[in-house]
Amino acid sequence: MDNPPVAERFGYTLIDAALSLRNLPERGRFVPEFSDQKTREIIEGCYRIIYRINEENKIVDVSRFWDGARLLTLSEQNG
Repeated sequence: MDNPPVAERFGYTLIDAALSLRNLPERGRFVPEFSDQKTREIIEGCYRIIYRINEENKIVDVSRFWDGARLLTLSEQNG
């Protein structure tokens, strides 16, 4: 809110990072808060991009962009 142009540029940076998963989706690490060995993440700046690889449809499903300073609660992990 303090600097909309900077926020907009960073938003595009996050989107570009998520789109880059189409080339190397396995590069992300498994999310430590999950025990399913399916949910992965990449880090961009202070944000975590949380996603799953849909092998059947050959796509990446991005679940959320998460501020790394915040903890995932149980309900957020399931949502």
